[in-house]
Amino acid sequence: MDIVKSDCGDYEDAIIALNNLQSNASVVEKAVKERDANAHKSLIKCLRNLKVLGIKETDLDRLNVIHVAGTKGKGSTCALVESILRRFGYKTGLYTSPHIIEVRERIRICGQPLTKKQFSSCFWHVFNEMQANDETKNDMPAYFVFLTLMAFHVFIKEKVDVAILEVGIGGKFDTTNVVPKPAVVAVTSLGFDHTNLLGNTIESIANQKAGIFREAVAAFTVEQTYDGALDVLLKNAQEVKCPLYICPSLSSYSTENGKPPIVGIAGEAQSTNASLALQLCSHWLKVTKNGFVSMPTENITEAIKAEPFLICRKQLEGLKSCKWPGRCQLISKDNIHFFLDGAHTPESVQHGVKWFKDTSKELSSGKKVFKALLFNNTGQRDVQSLLKPLSNIDFDIAFFCPNIVKVEDCNESTDVTNFNMDLSKQHEIAETNCKRWLKLSNLKCKAYKFDCISNVLDRINEKSHTSEVHLLVTGSLHLVGACMSIIEPNLET
Repeated sequence: MDIVKSDCGDYEDAIIALNNLQSNASVVEKAVKERDANAHKSLIKCLRNLKVLGIKETDLDRLNVIHVAGTKGKGSTCALVESILRRFGYKTGLYTSPHIIEVRERIRICGQPLTKKQFSSCFWHVFNEMQANDETKNDMPAYFVFLTLMAFHVFIKEKVDVAILEVGIGGKFDTTNVVPKPAVVAVTSLGFDHTNLLGNTIESIANQKAGIFREAVAAFTVEQTYDGALDVLLKNAQEVKCPLYICPSLSSYSTENGKPPIVGIAGEAQSTNASLALQLCSHWLKVTKNGFVSMPTENITEAIKAEPFLICRKQLEGLKSCKWPGRCQLISKDNIHFFLDGAHTPESVQHGVKWFKDTSKELSSGKKVFKALLFNNTGQRDVQSLLKPLSNIDFDIAFFCPNIVKVEDCNESTDVTNFNMDLSKQHEIAETNCKRWLKLSNLKCKAYKFDCISNVLDRINEKSHTSEVHLLVTGSLHLVGACMSIIEPNLET
């Protein structure tokens, strides 16, 4: 990659420096309390930081950005979009969050994460530029903001044909929302998440997500589950003067090979994400090839139903070959089948429960298997609503622990270190979740709180000597990532 070199440190040094940009628990709590007064400042600071790096708004526009917000499925949608456009021969840049195993996963070129050398070089370039500037050296960007700056720097240096950006949280004040004129934007399925930051009504959440809408830039969405969500999106589209399209069902498309499209990411919800990805790619191709697409911007009275079309061979290949770790992912090791799903909203957990039941039944072929649950959730969420669907599975045992790989490895040099919550608080939450589960399951299922994931997997490994084990790991992408760092630690490079 054509990135400025630096001799200031290696990958591990970069991770330590990056982790030191994480906000500690008290800072996070203060930010939540002051969110309404200070939310807009994040974009002002991000633009200032981009200027320090020599990145202009016109540079961002030249990235032909596809910007995706939403509650559920935005990462999967971005991955599908990237996979499809890569099949068309375009040089793609993909920025997503959170990472599963290593932070360099968040920034990808042509589907591949940055290598450690590439990440380190880019990190130190941005870090040193920030440190050398009088205005930013004592006001360094926070963790996510810093990575967003890195992503823009990499994509511009690499001269990508398209940059696919997943919103971090919300949309309106998210630091990815600095691109003046993206090629197309989207809002995936909406639900209740990050309510401490986005508000506790579907209307307030939808309003934040719609903050990525731009005048005369097409916005796409899907059929929404919650009443009022689509109305708010439409109202924002009317105010901004952009058309809002609703994607059709995946089954309504025809295909070049005459067979139903296959989505490489498992789970029923992916058909919705796949249709959204197809519409985004189709519109992007028209915009970038023609420079302009005729569409309504005035007198928008309702959302427009997007038309299904013939899915060509390249689009079919993009859908089928797409892989997105940690989402309804099955990894089998000897006598253990790991069911990994980072679902952390009630609707996503319900989808994950169905996927686990169906896949576990298919794998077991009628024989008795030992079913286990590993759960954690540390966000400001209604954990009871996440545990309730899981109680419908006949687990033999349930484990609860923090997102810690090994107790002795909880330090600032690892990619999965989280300073946003005190360690004692993480253990307290795991203990509370365990008690909630025992009450919910009426003591029918044994439940234990462990200090770290490796201890849980040791227990699972012991059981696998006498039984086939089906372990569902869910409730948090961070939990799934920490688990994967043990059972499948190697990233594609």
